[in-house]
Amino acid sequence: MENEWTNSRRNFVKTLVLSGVALQLPWLQSCSTEKKNIPIPDSIAPLSLDQFLTIHTVLDILFPDDGNGPGAIQLHADHYFLWTINDELIDPSTRSFFLDTLNELNDEAMRNYGKYFHDLSRSNQEDFIAELSVQKWSKGWLSRMLTLIFETLFLDAQYGVNPNNIGWDWLDYYPGYPRPSAELLYPTILNKKHEI
Repeated sequence: MENEWTNSRRNFVKTLVLSGVALQLPWLQSCSTEKKNIPIPDSIAPLSLDQFLTIHTVLDILFPDDGNGPGAIQLHADHYFLWTINDELIDPSTRSFFLDTLNELNDEAMRNYGKYFHDLSRSNQEDFIAELSVQKWSKGWLSRMLTLIFETLFLDAQYGVNPNNIGWDWLDYYPGYPRPSAELLYPTILNKKHEI
């Protein structure tokens, strides 16, 4: 039965990612309730510590480690969020969308619970995400967070995510070759293109 569930979850994610349905899903609720020590990257700019801890927690709730494959945290999706918002080529309106909605989420948590989102109990966090998944101002943001998570399943570990190819292994995915070297990573190749 467990092997059946593992295969079902893997096939579900494969289908979800490959068909683009991830953009339509507002949220996935966590099965995990345990608190974890949160490793903080050396630099979390432009986020504050509260913002980073909130992103970390939201991603963990949306795609938890339930024992049947890597969760968002094991994939380093929180680091990928930082990388994305620091990408010089990201559209400024997209960066604002990510950050403004993150701030609104914490503001809403303070209004409703008197605490930052990451300081709430796990059950309150999950209930709050469920409420946000049906609200116009936040459901698109949650959908984008899921997309970021699914991107980490397929990214090369050279980008600081998907360590030891855990996403690839879980999905039985085989990347194209040659894999990128440090000199051939985005945005390095784009910077070289601009220098020509």
